[in-house]
Amino acid sequence: MTLSRLPVGRLQDPVPSMASARWAYPLVGIALGLIVGAVVSFSSWLGAPGLICGLLGVSVAVCITGALHEDGLA
Repeated sequence: MTLSRLPVGRLQDPVPSMASARWAYPLVGIALGLIVGAVVSFSSWLGAPGLICGLLGVSVAVCITGALHEDGLA
């Protein structure tokens, strides 16, 4: 729930600690990467230039993560 803006439900009490939920981080990364990769691949398949495909990919990543990882890109 803290790694993206995608609605995934609610946690029930007691809420697990971030350390005990670290097993889910790679799964979230795979899901987010698949979404961004699908957007880039689809825009490339439509014939968009590489710069446009990249901008679309970064824009989708910003929207679904709340710009959580783009500070490193900056």
